[in-house]
Amino acid sequence: MHRLAAVAIAAALWMIASPAHAAPRHSTHRPPAPSSVEIRHKAGYVWIAGQWDLVRGRWVWTDGHFVRARAGYVWIDGYWTVSGGEYVYVDGYWEKVRTGYTYRPGTWYRSGSDWSWRVGSWERDRVEDHRDDRRYDRDDRRADRRDDRRADRDDRRDDRRADRDDRRDDRRADRDDRRDDRRADRNDRRDDRRAGTSNRSNRNASNRNANNRNANGNGNGNGNGNRGGNRNRTNRGGGSRR
Repeated sequence: MHRLAAVAIAAALWMIASPAHAAPRHSTHRPPAPSSVEIRHKAGYVWIAGQWDLVRGRWVWTDGHFVRARAGYVWIDGYWTVSGGEYVYVDGYWEKVRTGYTYRPGTWYRSGSDWSWRVGSWERDRVEDHRDDRRYDRDDRRADRRDDRRADRDDRRDDRRADRDDRRDDRRADRDDRRDDRRADRNDRRDDRRAGTSNRSNRNASNRNANNRNANGNGNGNGNGNRGGNRNRTNRGGGSRR
């Protein structure tokens, strides 16, 4: 008996959960607020949220319950929605799992003083690993570019420093060359002055010697002339005395 009762209950739940056995339901009146709002989890089972149902024109609350999960499928809860100016119930059903997506089940939520049903939806999976890989690659590329710019900047700084050192060495060498040239010119001029002074001294000495010789020659001539004149006068004097 217990087994037959369990089978009957399971069959009834399956009829509730299966759209093939659900008759279309609609009403001109808004469904009441949910009698209870709860979400439960159980391994190997799916929780079907409680909903209002119309039975012979009356609102009847159906509590949430578990049904056995189906591999490769998700349960889409039924819900009431407005269509054509009246409230129409959309039956729940099993839908095949979508690759790359995750189904977020619908749920009741309070909107002011009323309750409303938020329809479930499929959301694309966020592939954290791929995104992390892209972020890591982007960071690596950014770090490489930063290192390259730093290396280029260091190279340019070293080149500028080397050029500056070369220019300084060239200026120093030019300055030393000019100083050496000035020193050589100064020494040459000094040597020239010394040579000119020596030549003038030699010429002066030669001139003095020549002057001395001329003076000596003039002295000797004058002496001889005087002596000759004296002798002539003496002779003339002697003749007159005889």
